[in-house]
Amino acid sequence: MGAHGKLSRNAECAAVCALVLSLLAFGAIAVLAGQQTESGYLESYIELLRSDIRTQRAALVARNMYLSGNEAKAFWPVYRDYEFEMSKANDARVELVRDYVRNHEGMDDKKAAELTRRWFDAEDRRTEVRLKYLEEFSAVLPGRTVARFFQVDRRIDLLIDLQIASELPMVK
Repeated sequence: MGAHGKLSRNAECAAVCALVLSLLAFGAIAVLAGQQTESGYLESYIELLRSDIRTQRAALVARNMYLSGNEAKAFWPVYRDYEFEMSKANDARVELVRDYVRNHEGMDDKKAAELTRRWFDAEDRRTEVRLKYLEEFSAVLPGRTVARFFQVDRRIDLLIDLQIASELPMVK
């Protein structure tokens, strides 16, 4: 490890690769979810993958925040609340992916418009959570540390969004 507890490039790449592998599995499972919605086993597996992604996400955040002892004591309780609320906000996205996969073959204009609206609504909800926690994090951490957290968080979200988008078929 180097200055500020930075991981080597190889260790950081390994952490990102582990997250991406989980996302690949999530994408494949999302496709299967559209084909086997009755399976309680499949739903349990999806929840397990989501839990694994949250764990890996927290590890990536920890590796990139470089918090002092006092900052960590202030940060992690707020982060846990943030992650809980963001997970609830992401439930709508997961359901949207399931609905899209179930309907993409014979999707009509009405369904396409509904799914598009729901996507924007889900994104709005995630933005609302971020704005709420901007205030929460700002109350306990310096501005640059808060900015760094949201940079890290957004980069992880972009990886997840890219992976999901790459696994879903385009509207026909």
